[in-house]
Amino acid sequence: MVGQTSKLGNSSAAVGPRRMLLKSGKAGITALVVAFVAALAMGAPTAALAQSFPAAVTNIKINSGSTTTPIHVYEYFDVTADWAVPDTAVPGDTFELAVNAPIQMLSLPEPVELKDADGNVVGTCTVTSTVMKCTLSDYVLTHDNVHGSLYFKASATKEVTGPVVFVVGGVQIPVTVPGGTIKIIGAGPAPTSPYKLGWQDLSGTLTWRIVIPGQALQTTGADLVFTDKYQAGLKLTQPHWFSAVRVLASNWNEMELDANREYLDQGTAANTSSVLNVNDAANSFDFRFNAPDTTGKYVYILHYRMVIPPNTAPGTKFSNEVVLGTKAIGAGVATTISAGGTGTGDSPRSIKLSKAVDGAGTAPDVSFDFSIACVDAQGAAVAGFPQTAAIKASAFATVTTIPIGSVCTILETNSYGAAKVTFTPSNVVTVTKDSPAVIEVTATNTYNPTPTGGFSVTKSVAGSGASTLPAGTDFTVSYSYPAAAGEAPITGTLVMKNGGVGSLDKLPTGTKVTLSEITPTVVAGADWAAPVFTVGGVRSTNAVTITIGDNTTVGVGLTNTLTTTPATPVVVSVPPVPTAPTVPTVANGPAIPGGLALTGSEGGPILPLSAAMLLALGGVLLFFRRKKTLS
Repeated sequence: MVGQTSKLGNSSAAVGPRRMLLKSGKAGITALVVAFVAALAMGAPTAALAQSFPAAVTNIKINSGSTTTPIHVYEYFDVTADWAVPDTAVPGDTFELAVNAPIQMLSLPEPVELKDADGNVVGTCTVTSTVMKCTLSDYVLTHDNVHGSLYFKASATKEVTGPVVFVVGGVQIPVTVPGGTIKIIGAGPAPTSPYKLGWQDLSGTLTWRIVIPGQALQTTGADLVFTDKYQAGLKLTQPHWFSAVRVLASNWNEMELDANREYLDQGTAANTSSVLNVNDAANSFDFRFNAPDTTGKYVYILHYRMVIPPNTAPGTKFSNEVVLGTKAIGAGVATTISAGGTGTGDSPRSIKLSKAVDGAGTAPDVSFDFSIACVDAQGAAVAGFPQTAAIKASAFATVTTIPIGSVCTILETNSYGAAKVTFTPSNVVTVTKDSPAVIEVTATNTYNPTPTGGFSVTKSVAGSGASTLPAGTDFTVSYSYPAAAGEAPITGTLVMKNGGVGSLDKLPTGTKVTLSEITPTVVAGADWAAPVFTVGGVRSTNAVTITIGDNTTVGVGLTNTLTTTPATPVVVSVPPVPTAPTVPTVANGPAIPGGLALTGSEGGPILPLSAAMLLALGGVLLFFRRKKTLS
């Protein structure tokens, strides 16, 4: 069906066998890697496998919002950097960026995640006052050219002249500071105009500071009330926390306020303060310094805290404004403390293999079989390959999770008689970092009109009995030839009479057809000999197999010999008539010794003896004749 799924980075040339073993797809990670990742999740020791990449962090920059204004001691500034790890990285590998005193990072209680544009976690980082250390996730198993960015907040605890020194893999890297130095604000001069600033502290709240020189609080009557207008979404802490102080202008040092401050209690008397008209719905409140010194001797300061809205993204900026009467005297921006970064990589590629057919011939309604084999730069099989796919015409299969650096070869293992198979753009796909996420390949089978032919069988009867064949006698010839793979052979019969012809056409060229004859009808007084098939002068008895030619008809002669059965003669035995024995006549015989001649009258006993012998002989003959007759 359409959309059927097959059950099936940079430096690609440098990806070694170990890398390719580990870089299997999300659906095909080897058991070794799965076990490794599982061990990571369970907290199993990985020190023997994990490694640190000392040169991963580059391009470190400091940003304070100005390129010319010096950064002050204890003032937060942003640090950004780039990072990248080699394609050999595995889950649990680390990289880090550290600071040297007097620079310190704004530590975070919870790890931060490095995510790609789709929200996939590439790694997690912990941030302490001295180091940001990041640990890679299993994202590196399925991506090449893994890289990203880092950012965090930092400050200096004392003055720094010249570059700030960071540490990457034990190597000190100097980074230029905007304005050239980090300096103490110092004592004086005291501010002459109101201003406001804010920051997020480690308690998770925003602290705002409103600074008003005493001379700005001059009134012509009642104490001057100022209004604080804060951004929608912010709320004052509950209970409300306000801290009002005044500091001698002559001792002004903004970084050392605690040493010089004088608290102003809540109240209405002179040198007190009052919070009025707190209205979170209107995002405002009023405040008043009661009977302030307006000579400029003091600088008045108000601190208060606000709750950051839930689910606020790190780095979100919040604005605040102070109005004295109808005059805006100062505005401030507070940025939520943030640290973290981003990560990305070249994801594995997919091959969309589409199936098409063309040509004037008829394509079979089947699923075409494919084999997809992918190897790495060293020629070793990529984990999970080879794969197979079965795709019908006008459908496709998607082969996923092919690492960058792979070379994949696609073969159609059964074209089902196509005249040719072509791949667009090619059946060999080289996957690089510049390859699209989905690489499209189309396999087209071209089917030409199928060459056909046929055969004809001419029937004849021979032999002495041919003339006795009843008129209209039918003869049946059976045929059989192979069908498509896995299907039963195609069979049928042709019926013809003596001298007739039976035929079959539109058979694919090359088809092998087997012919045989069903025994003909019995003819009285004649016998059928075995049928003889003649093809091209070659005789075959009982059956013959022929091959269909291209646009030709194979002629087959079929001869049946019918032989008349000869009549068997009837023999009658007649016994012979017995003949009476002839009595011999004795002639005058020789002279009897002694001088006497033998005469008929003188035979004495000879005649009787002869008669007796003749009678006996006659009896014997009569016996044998009677016996023959009885037989």
